[in-house]
Amino acid sequence: MIDNQNSTTQKRIQNVLRRDKIIISQSRISRLIKEADYTRKRLGKIPITRNSPAMIEKRRLHCIGPRQIEDEDLLFLDESGFNSGMTRNYGYSSRGQKSVLANEFSRQRNTSLIAVISIRGCLAYEYYSGAINSTILEQFIREKLPNYREKNQKKTFVLDNVKFHHCENIARVCREKGISLRLLPPYSTQLIQSKISSV
Repeated sequence: MIDNQNSTTQKRIQNVLRRDKIIISQSRISRLIKEADYTRKRLGKIPITRNSPAMIEKRRLHCIGPRQIEDEDLLFLDESGFNSGMTRNYGYSSRGQKSVLANEFSRQRNTSLIAVISIRGCLAYEYYSGAINSTILEQFIREKLPNYREKNQKKTFVLDNVKFHHCENIARVCREKGISLRLLPPYSTQLIQSKISSV
């Protein structure tokens, strides 16, 4: 019951059991939940559409597509951001004592990294100060990647579904370089592992 609906309450469990003519106290339910190694935590909220039948079908079809592309023709591009001022949010201290971290409270700039990998390894990477946008990504593709069209090669980029990956300037520079785009379907964090394992 808990696995199917994480937001259920002990009272709701008690009522469901009562309908099946099983009478059990709420404190007994609490003990059984603990014995089954369940803990109460903050609920993570996800959009209903993320796991809708239509979205699952989109993901399935997406996974079938790369099978027709040769492994050496697949390129995987992703961005990641870092902040040198990031600190831990949790720590240990004696019971009754505050857990503290001495820290300079100056704002640090974000650093972003773009990398392209293939079955042969890392093909190109660059880091930038601040966030990545379509202009920076276009410049990266233009300057760091070879023109596969001139080499008579056809490559396919596998990209996540970030909004600026859909921009026309990205599609245009990829066409100029002989690279087709294959965007992951929305809510495809479950497919991130398949991006890595394909390489």
